[in-house]
Amino acid sequence: MAAKQKSTPEDVVERLREIQAEIDEIKSLSFAERRDLRNKIKTSDAALQASVSIIGASDNVAHAIGRSVEDVLEIFSDRRRWYAVESELRTLLNGVSSTNLVRRYQLELIAGHAYTIAARLARDPANAILIPLVEEVQRLRKLERRRKPASRTEPEAPPEPEEEP
Repeated sequence: MAAKQKSTPEDVVERLREIQAEIDEIKSLSFAERRDLRNKIKTSDAALQASVSIIGASDNVAHAIGRSVEDVLEIFSDRRRWYAVESELRTLLNGVSSTNLVRRYQLELIAGHAYTIAARLARDPANAILIPLVEEVQRLRKLERRRKPASRTEPEAPPEPEEEP
């Protein structure tokens, strides 16, 4: 039995794009749009289900809102089924993100060891080729200590100057 070939990151990206292209309902919202929509959601699932019962109990209500009870129940069902997809995608994203974090840590350890070894070797004139490389790493580390890391959040608008009376 042949071993299953590992997927490359490029293969995974391509498959994810194919899946996304197959799903007509996907809507991308900005961070602000998602926040606003989440803030508008105030009704519990139990209250939503009770409201659906009202639609099912009265054709007048269904006619007034323009949706049959079957339509609304389908939205409920779709939401529950797509929530399972969302959950699996979150699990996948967490796994990929965690694996990349481990890779980043491994790279930092390797780079630290390489720098330490190179700095010691650079003391010997026979390894003079390492001196500019060690100095560049020192320069970059010094810059990192001076600057705060860039924030990953959206930049805030600059504060407006206060007017003096």
